[in-house]
Amino acid sequence: MNINKNRREIINRRTLSGRVTALTEQISDPVRRRAVLASLLKDSLQTGREAIKRAFQAGAKGPEVGAANSYLFDQLITKGKERIQLPAPHAASVS
Repeated sequence: MNINKNRREIINRRTLSGRVTALTEQISDPVRRRAVLASLLKDSLQTGREAIKRAFQAGAKGPEVGAANSYLFDQLITKGKERIQLPAPHAASVS
């Protein structure tokens, strides 16, 4: 069993990207937007983990599961980094 052949079962990047874009356009308050986007990413993480768990229970090997987890986190980090703006560091903490 190769779970990496159908990565959309783990996370559908196009769907996630569309949802992130829609939320970004709908919510103008940056604090609220960040909270909603973080919640969306957490839900996607949970869904992806469940898909990986099902594949593991169906006989996927450890390296495949590890690669699938890496892929899931990579996609979530990429989408989060694209849309969630972090506050600027405090001048005193940057030396």
